[in-house]
Amino acid sequence: MKQLLLTLLLQGFFIGIAVCQTYNPLIRPNTFWNENFGDGMQFCRATGGERLYFQGDTMINGFQYEILRGHPLYSLSTPYCPPYAADFSTSTIVNYMREDTATKQVFVYTDDFNGNHPSGGYLLFDFSLNVGDTINGMIVNTIDSVTLLDGATRKRWNFDPSGNFFYIEGIGGKQGMYHPFQRVGLGYWTEPLCISENGSEIYGDRCNDNVLSVKEPPPTVSFEIYPNPAQDGITVELPSDFNHQSAIISIFNAQGQVLQEQKSIVDNTVILSLLDYPAGMYFIQVRDEDKIIGIEKFVVE
Repeated sequence: MKQLLLTLLLQGFFIGIAVCQTYNPLIRPNTFWNENFGDGMQFCRATGGERLYFQGDTMINGFQYEILRGHPLYSLSTPYCPPYAADFSTSTIVNYMREDTATKQVFVYTDDFNGNHPSGGYLLFDFSLNVGDTINGMIVNTIDSVTLLDGATRKRWNFDPSGNFFYIEGIGGKQGMYHPFQRVGLGYWTEPLCISENGSEIYGDRCNDNVLSVKEPPPTVSFEIYPNPAQDGITVELPSDFNHQSAIISIFNAQGQVLQEQKSIVDNTVILSLLDYPAGMYFIQVRDEDKIIGIEKFVVE
């Protein structure tokens, strides 16, 4: 009986250790970070915003980095105040980040304060630190936990008693997703608004500020697409006087993910395959290098 009790206690002990040691990675798919930024001089403080997500990867200095992309957040009012709309029809590369899940460290491809790029990236977050440890000159003051909107708990590292500097495992920092603490200040700031994962909001006290919808900038060059609705394929017809050789045609889904991209276009008429595309709404974007020149919606039946 004593042997059985001891075995059960040991099993519970090791299970508890395993639970406590479960690591929640920061870089993962199907997660969006909505952030605002500004200089503190506007009526609602913010001057702009981004809806950040990871898509794709690339090699830099022998390390594999995940590509952090962003959809612009527009204000639905004037001046730049809530509510906001995310423009899913366009995105830009915001930064490059990588995560070592063994050491629980996250790196961003940015220069250090001497203007140099560390070969393995700038250490942004270290989720293995203990109280009294330092990261980039910042000392861990306390470590506690926060409860997310879905009821899960995450560890939080606090670097000052005022609560202005902290980061949370699987969430990011008080100053945003990819900004080192020391880079924010002197009139410029960033802040997380709301974080969602698999379509559900999990963190943020300003999730109600975001009305996520597609807001299209007015096209400067008109083009035709047909048939619409489409099934197996769709034709894009560019204007005859447009320089099609420099054009890039992209297809986005309703979540803003790039599904297809056509470059090196040899004719003003381009046929794009839609095989295996689920039924729903999509967007075709035509741009000349980095300049968006037109966006059209279409439906796959």
